[in-house]
Amino acid sequence: MIPRVHMSGSYLLLINDDRANDTSHYYLTYNLLDVACAQELPTCRTMESALDVKADINLYYFMMPEQMNGLTIKEIDRVIEPFGIIINANDYTILKDNVKLHFESPMANPGSIIYLALSDNAGNDTGGYKIDFIKDEGEEPGLSAPVALCREGLSFTLPPSGHLEITSADIDAGSYDDCQIVEMKVTPDNFDCLTVGEQEITLEVIDNDGLISSCTTTIDIRSDLELVLDECQRIVIDDDFDLEACREVIASATGGSGDYDFVWSNGETSPLATICPGDVANLRCEIFDNNGCSVAKDLWMPLGVNVLCHSNGKKVSICHVPPGNAEARQTLCVSINSLKAHFGHDDYLGPCDGAGGCGEESEVSLKTHENGHLTISGLVAQQGDLVRVNLKDEFLVRNTKIDLTLVDALGRNFYHETALASSIEFLELQLPSSGLAPGMYYLLLRSLDGSSRQIPAPILIK
Repeated sequence: MIPRVHMSGSYLLLINDDRANDTSHYYLTYNLLDVACAQELPTCRTMESALDVKADINLYYFMMPEQMNGLTIKEIDRVIEPFGIIINANDYTILKDNVKLHFESPMANPGSIIYLALSDNAGNDTGGYKIDFIKDEGEEPGLSAPVALCREGLSFTLPPSGHLEITSADIDAGSYDDCQIVEMKVTPDNFDCLTVGEQEITLEVIDNDGLISSCTTTIDIRSDLELVLDECQRIVIDDDFDLEACREVIASATGGSGDYDFVWSNGETSPLATICPGDVANLRCEIFDNNGCSVAKDLWMPLGVNVLCHSNGKKVSICHVPPGNAEARQTLCVSINSLKAHFGHDDYLGPCDGAGGCGEESEVSLKTHENGHLTISGLVAQQGDLVRVNLKDEFLVRNTKIDLTLVDALGRNFYHETALASSIEFLELQLPSSGLAPGMYYLLLRSLDGSSRQIPAPILIK
């Protein structure tokens, strides 16, 4: 009996006869150390078996129990001479005896896979034997529940059929028992488009004494359905520009199964949708495949109320890009009648950052320059968020009262507060937790000492 060797390489095997007559035939048997090629050995009761074929090796495996004082292999009918080897990873112990083998407990962690290989040293290979695990005195066999172990951090993607079945083999992380596991089952085990996302499942392990244990784990069920859509639409102000014109937006889909159904918030049902200025509030596209899986995206269009920046409805916000100096772009609130002055400059509708859906800033930044112009970056926020207003340079002098007003694109007032800019470099504004519909808002800041004009800082409430 030879311990495990590497699966590749060259080996020299020498076979001799210790009785020196050297005239007998011999058998050479190879066994792969794999649980698929071995029989599970219960550690809680006596097991009887036999060697039935010459030169055959009976291969077993067992999970190392919490407590083990060794095991014995003893002949039953006084025909064989037991020859055995216990293999634990790269460690092994070989024993032979005319009647009985006694193996000490291997040095292994509970749950480790241990192999036991048995043969007959006498060579007739037709006798029976029994295997017993040595218990502590007074220990009742078969009363320990199995140990259930679950894998963590698993994710599964729905197949094209849209239905996924998970088995215990997918979840089991090496559950073991002092005796013998007879059944493992997973609940729930079937998933579809309605269960996309994180799901908690249970692995139940049952041994031959009917004792049960379980473990739970969280898995992530995914669909490969994807909506391809530019969430940041840009409308350049050029010779063909028309503020009241409708715009076409195209979406596509990948993954999933079968044909796709497109549903736009304005009622359109095809991949190519026509969006008019009155459709921009809560603009959204959602797709469905044949299995019922769906995915949606919000869309921001620089049209209608999304770009109005004054309560009179006659001014819109644009991103002005100075020729040859794109880094110096700035958001301006200009009269609709003056838009022609921005033709051919690569200027586009909506704020330069944040509120246009093209980027999200962590705070509203207000910065002055020597010529008095202001660079205003917007932000994307939600109801109840804490908005930080960064007071840079000399825009607001110290010990000055600041008037803060939150208005929508139509100039309606939703929040008003007077604060003191003393030694702080920023102000914090707690947005109302309710009453704010998604859309464009402006935070108006004005110093009350007359040293600075009113400034609109754009905020997109999602």
